Amino acid sequence: MDHEFEAIGHQSFVPGLIVAFEGAMAIVLVGVEQERWDFPREILPTAAEPGSLLLIELLDGRPTRVEIDADAEAVQPRPVDDRLARLDRYERLTGHEVVAGR
Repeated sequence: MDHEFEAIGHQSFVPGLIVAFEGAMAIVLVGVEQERWDFPREILPTAAEPGSLLLIELLDGRPTRVEIDADAEAVQPRPVDDRLARLDRYERLTGHEVVAGR
């Protein structure tokens, strides 16, 4: 399926990326334009976390269903995992432990 945009009447499916959680809300970049939307965390899948790629079903421009885009997740490397792997490699190569807040 082409995740850029698929329209069925007034229904459409767009990609999304969870950027962060702020309290009961999630900051999600929506569509190919990566427009910032705030979603209530309760409508997101329980496994969703920052960096999760989403498939958002819209009906008349309003989200009706949100799911993790398993196809995109399988292909896309996880940005947070990449950063952690780089820190781990740095620690192994230099012998210096990386501590948060320093």
